[in-house]
Amino acid sequence: MTPGNIGDAESAAELLADILAPEQAEQAEQAEQAEQAEQAEQAEQAEQAEQAEQAEQAEQAEQA
Repeated sequence: MTPGNIGDAESAAELLADILAPEQAEQAEQAEQAEQAEQAEQAEQAEQAEQAEQAEQAEQAEQA
């Protein structure tokens, strides 16, 4: 490669990186949001299970 071609290749690589970077950032953000939503859902399910267990224990205590 000539020095000119090397510069062109670097420019093309930088241009490609500039094009891909926002898309990759968006995908990363979507992945993070999906993970947070999943964690929130799991936390909610755990809380509901705990409340159901407490309600069941209270009911058993009333019957005793």
